[in-house]
Amino acid sequence: MMGFKRFCNRLRWWLSKPFVVIRNFFFLKRYPFWAFVYPDSKGKRRTAYDSTWYDDIPEGWKKAFGKEMSERIRKALIDEYGKRFPKRAVEICEVKEKYGELRIYASAPDRVLDILDEYETRSFHHCIYCGEKSTKYTLGWILPVCEKHAKGKDCKDIEENIDA
Repeated sequence: MMGFKRFCNRLRWWLSKPFVVIRNFFFLKRYPFWAFVYPDSKGKRRTAYDSTWYDDIPEGWKKAFGKEMSERIRKALIDEYGKRFPKRAVEICEVKEKYGELRIYASAPDRVLDILDEYETRSFHHCIYCGEKSTKYTLGWILPVCEKHAKGKDCKDIEENIDA
């Protein structure tokens, strides 16, 4: 039997789903390259509106440079293909954090790949939680963090190991 609290949490999730889909629909109208595309049972490519690749970017990095990166990619695609660039001009395979940096694996024009590389390098200098300038990184699972989020964690200063 499901407890009342669990029922309320599921109900809250179910009721919020339409808002996420509507938000992502309009987001993907402007930035179609963030779409999560999957094949349906007949092999036709479908877009999932309940999640995007952009959702996989940690919150701090979204705050620090997420919109800026999306706009630069969009402008590069417009310069290359014109105002009505193909929706599949950029095909993202995976978005994740690895060794304290943003990793975006994609098939895209060289100019877009250069932009992605720039932001992958830049991500280590922003806190993964809040987007502020990172001054330390955690040991073990390497994550760039600011002074506020470094409290209580085993960390090293970033500046110590940049030249090493």
